[in-house]
Amino acid sequence: MSASTVESIRGVYLPLEVNQYAKRLYTPIKTSLRIKYSCFAVSNHLIVLGANTGAVYVFVKQPFNYISFIPNKERDIQIIRFSPDGKCIAIGTGSGVVIVWELNISHLQSSKKILEVSEHKGSCVSDMVWDNKGQQLFIGDSHGKISTAHMPGLLPRTVLSAAGGIRLRKPGIILVCETPVVQLDYDSDHLLVSCKHKSAIMNLKREEVTYVGSQERDGLFGACFYRDTQSVPNHTLVLSARPKARIWKASLDGKVKLTYKLKDLLHGVDITPIFGVSLKPKSERPGDKPGDQNIPNILKRIRVIKLVH
Repeated sequence: MSASTVESIRGVYLPLEVNQYAKRLYTPIKTSLRIKYSCFAVSNHLIVLGANTGAVYVFVKQPFNYISFIPNKERDIQIIRFSPDGKCIAIGTGSGVVIVWELNISHLQSSKKILEVSEHKGSCVSDMVWDNKGQQLFIGDSHGKISTAHMPGLLPRTVLSAAGGIRLRKPGIILVCETPVVQLDYDSDHLLVSCKHKSAIMNLKREEVTYVGSQERDGLFGACFYRDTQSVPNHTLVLSARPKARIWKASLDGKVKLTYKLKDLLHGVDITPIFGVSLKPKSERPGDKPGDQNIPNILKRIRVIKLVH
């Protein structure tokens, strides 16, 4: 992999240089030494940046014009996720609170808080993912809990029980892992959960959990779904990061089909994160240290993280 290739991959998702337009992102906070950006998210038309004060700053993607400010009583924003249609954002904090805001940019109105989730209070929100329609949000935290939240006005979807009957799946905790959640992904009624020791696939219709592979690991490794467009018919695979810069390719039944070894390709490549996210709840980290910081989606094209050499 050439240096130019590496730059082109990272340049799509990470700001490698601060040009005259990108500097505008710092316009709202340039006079303050206290306010620091902690995370960001990008949609087709907008860029939003979360700050350590709890505020969210909204910009038009081109040419980086600052257009809106969203105040937030919950400080220490760790992660932001746009809904699939780009009209809402979900904000996860270091205290475990999740808030969903309707941006109302096209209507020239103030942003509106439409949902607050407190299932994860006392932990740190480590990742979130929307379903394909933006009707449901899945949340993972530093204590290994995964919950689901439905957008207001929508009934909880029906699911088949093990006995073949139908019942409502209520919002709340749907899965608990033994170790912190590192990354979540969603595809067609399947939720992929990557924790420090394992990756697991949850079939939301059948309410079944299948582990990816049989060997455990120990570290902040991510996983994501990958749609194989070269197969007929197209089918979904799982990519799961492993120690020593390896990636498993597995099927939805958890069976590993192939191991990619990337150690040589990544030799000498700097993937230092720009924004860090601590997996410790706010109450457990009186002073953040550089060694405590992690980035959950450093390679966002395939969204597999922390390939440890």
